[in-house]
Amino acid sequence: MSQDQRVYDLVLHGATGYTGKFAREYISQSLPTNLNWAVAGRSEAKLTAVVKELQQLYPDRKQPGEICVR
Repeated sequence: MSQDQRVYDLVLHGATGYTGKFAREYISQSLPTNLNWAVAGRSEAKLTAVVKELQQLYPDRKQPGEICVR
């Protein structure tokens, strides 16, 4: 897949887990503000809660664009 076809720069799998919490906080705090990213996991309800939490903690940052349930 070429870079022109990519929808997201980064997809965080396991975003609702213990390690996923540290990863999503790092992404929100340290990576570029225009990063186009998504979260993935097994529970849509938990992923939705993660996105809402990130919106509250980092309102000035670009939030995950999609929730991918696998």
